Amino acid sequence: MRWCEGKEEGEVVVGGNGERNQLNLPSSLSFDDEENLYVVDYFNHQVQKMGRKNESGRKNEVSNPSSLVDQYRKQLGRQEKKVVGERRKEIKRLMSEKETVSYWKKIIMALGAVLCLIFILYISFAYYLAPKDSF
Repeated sequence: MRWCEGKEEGEVVVGGNGERNQLNLPSSLSFDDEENLYVVDYFNHQVQKMGRKNESGRKNEVSNPSSLVDQYRKQLGRQEKKVVGERRKEIKRLMSEKETVSYWKKIIMALGAVLCLIFILYISFAYYLAPKDSF
């Protein structure tokens, strides 16, 4: 939901447009350098992306999103990258400048599960208010 300053109502930007496009436990969100919004849809196993001027989200903007379950943000150098964990114990790093994906094969057992639970609990109580001219 996007709320603009001075508006009485918000606008659905990700998860709207009918039953087939509804989010099912959105577990995290992140922005890239171009101000695109990425929403990890936990139980639908997908990522929805909304561009700065788009009216609604687009599904599966990340290659092979069917097994995505969690999204983490990590600062690498000066640019922000998104690190996404998968059920198959792979880590994907999203490169915002080209929107490509690189893989690392790592085992993320107990620590990953604990971080995931903490992150989901944190994001459940958070919301995002956009500046008036940011979309």
